[in-house]
Amino acid sequence: MILSVLISCQRKEKQTDHSIIYIKDNPDETFAKGLTFQFIALETTDSCLISNIKDIEMEADNIYILDDVNNQIYLFKNSGKFVRTIGQRGEGSAEYMMPSCFHIDKEKNELVVADPVLQKLLHYDLETFEYRYGQQTEYFEECAWLLTHDIAWVHGEGFQNSKRGRFYIKITDDQLHFKTYVCSSDFFPQRGIRIGPMFYKTEDGIFLNLPFIPSVYKLEENAPPEVYSISVENHSFASREWLKTKAESNYMNAVINSNYISAYTIRETASLLAITFYQKGNNSYIGFYNKQTKDSYLYKTSDFIKTTSLVGLGRIQNTYKDYFIATLNPDILKRDGSHLAELNALKENLAEDSNPIICLIK
Repeated sequence: MILSVLISCQRKEKQTDHSIIYIKDNPDETFAKGLTFQFIALETTDSCLISNIKDIEMEADNIYILDDVNNQIYLFKNSGKFVRTIGQRGEGSAEYMMPSCFHIDKEKNELVVADPVLQKLLHYDLETFEYRYGQQTEYFEECAWLLTHDIAWVHGEGFQNSKRGRFYIKITDDQLHFKTYVCSSDFFPQRGIRIGPMFYKTEDGIFLNLPFIPSVYKLEENAPPEVYSISVENHSFASREWLKTKAESNYMNAVINSNYISAYTIRETASLLAITFYQKGNNSYIGFYNKQTKDSYLYKTSDFIKTTSLVGLGRIQNTYKDYFIATLNPDILKRDGSHLAELNALKENLAEDSNPIICLIK
């Protein structure tokens, strides 16, 4: 789990209509056994040793991966063949130090890397991957490009307006000219937790999944409307009152020693919504919600792995078409094996220190 800062939204405007996503504590093996999978073994070379995938984007031909340990961006073909690294680490004008995310812009034919440590955006040609230019930013944690090409920025300690109000989201245009603040807060805990990127995208737009608030917001120029309110049977999020009184000085310590959900992440396809969350330390759960039928299924991640034989499964990280993108740890797969013939075939060809296996779930 990645250390970060707890983000909280306090809506002052009238609450808009939103869907309540109620996920029942229903470990139905029939649903899990009905899922289908595709696997992509990422080629391992001396130039490409991935420790932990922080962010991943898939296209028809390419896979882009940001490694969380090496802080390097890699390009693979969708067959898993390694192509090249993108950009270089360093402190030079054309280099990044610790990127938090990246953005693929087909209209401008470029890939943009966001580095909060060096406080800049770096633009690379999407065909040659040569460096184009950089933009200096204020400090941020993550950012996301809206359908309007505006950019939404998240800052854990808040952006302050002229009236000393503090907001976690700032929106600028693509030239970084300020437009508006959204998502105000009065809660700034020390040592928060998150388990994945806070933004995700669908064909409908960009969504903000705050890791400790049971709400999902659709990001627009004005205040983001809450589109989902998350509720999980037999598992609960901490109330705002508890957070203010118990968790402000050390959120991580307080929530890990409580019975509350410590952090969660949401991803969605056209038909399904998937949730991953942690409770009571590293106790991991994975759930699915059918947006049409309202049926839902929740499993301990260890039980889900036993049912599906997805040995070494990590969290769901993104989506591609109608698939959820997850990863499999090759070391665990080599050690334990799988009941899935395709995975066992991959196991036989895994070398030491192999790169992760991409798992597409549908």
